[in-house]
Amino acid sequence: MSKEYNVKVTNDTLKKTVESIIVHPNKDAIVRLFIGMLSTSHRGVDHFVKFSLGESFPDIPEINSVGLVKIDHLCWSGDEREVLKTSEFNQNGFIEVTVQEFIGLHDYSQLRVSFPYIENSKIIRKSTTIELTQFTLDKFDIDA
Repeated sequence: MSKEYNVKVTNDTLKKTVESIIVHPNKDAIVRLFIGMLSTSHRGVDHFVKFSLGESFPDIPEINSVGLVKIDHLCWSGDEREVLKTSEFNQNGFIEVTVQEFIGLHDYSQLRVSFPYIENSKIIRKSTTIELTQFTLDKFDIDA
């Protein structure tokens, strides 16, 4: 069983880690640039440290991949959730979505997806952002 640890990373530690992986004549400028970019995102720092320690980059679904997402992860509004829950697209609480874009690991919502929605009696496609972990390519048995 894998344990999870919370580690506080200071700017000095982050700088030393970035410096340790960059070999370039303009290293100082590049390090300063990366530190500035990473310092705006604790998620970016988290992934950077994990990658520096050897963790693999997560599998990212390809653009136009089709998968499933729980209805509750697609809509903020209770009214929109109700429309999806009562629609023909509801597959036991999941909706089939299409990946439009990988936004990056530096923020909370890493994928932009589109999904079918009924508005004014017409089927349209809405778009939203979700966490990478909320998307599954697997056509698992959702009836179970």
